[in-house]
Amino acid sequence: MSAATSGARRRLLTIAGPLLATALVLGTAACGGSDDPAKPGGKVKLTIATFGEFGYKDLYKEYMAANPNVEIVERITKAEDHHKNLAAHLATNTGAADIEAIEEGWAGQFTANPGKFYNWNDYGAAEIKAQWPAWKWQQGSSAKGEVVGLGTDVGGMAMCYRRDIFEKAGLPTDREAVSKLWPTWEEYIATGVKFKNANIKGSAWMDGPTIMYRSVLGQQPVGIYDADKVVVETNPGVKKAWDLTIDAINKGLSAKIAPW
Repeated sequence: MSAATSGARRRLLTIAGPLLATALVLGTAACGGSDDPAKPGGKVKLTIATFGEFGYKDLYKEYMAANPNVEIVERITKAEDHHKNLAAHLATNTGAADIEAIEEGWAGQFTANPGKFYNWNDYGAAEIKAQWPAWKWQQGSSAKGEVVGLGTDVGGMAMCYRRDIFEKAGLPTDREAVSKLWPTWEEYIATGVKFKNANIKGSAWMDGPTIMYRSVLGQQPVGIYDADKVVVETNPGVKKAWDLTIDAINKGLSAKIAPW
């Protein structure tokens, strides 16, 4: 991961999502702290930057055991700071990790700058493309087809609930019955109001607004970015996610817990 391009190191990027469980691995071209090539016989220091705990520690140990010449150093930062830092690192060509994790909502900002990353097409990407759904593959691709990131996981949104607390609130506890409570986000909020009105001490309907906002936004045809253009002010999908989340906050449904 140390090929030089215009005086800068290239890196890998992973793109991940919240409840929608999606992630990408990109190879960036900004200078980082481990840019100096390893000395002959010395260790290669590989820096991996994620937002929150991805649970990769056992995998790091396994990889280092199989590759004694590699030392993996992990950097974990809160999501907002992580993505802001990466944007700054790329702009200044310094400080980026060798492998960067990116939440899917930020993907467009980085795939719009393919020159900052490795192009997986140069490393046999076509041979493994069938492992990803077409839409997931596209999330890590630039407008011109450079594959700058690979998805780490794909999954549907899931919601967890406490059966005992639902029972206290007078709500159904069977998973099939619960799944019918909110076919829409509006009904999710309405069910939350019923839960809140039960006044169960020490409980809240949802952890925090960030997860809800990103989940609603993730279901929209277009997110914050449309290709390389920021469309926050003109995209009705962004407004919908915002309005629904604010409605849930105003109705007192949030425990105000920050993610990652």
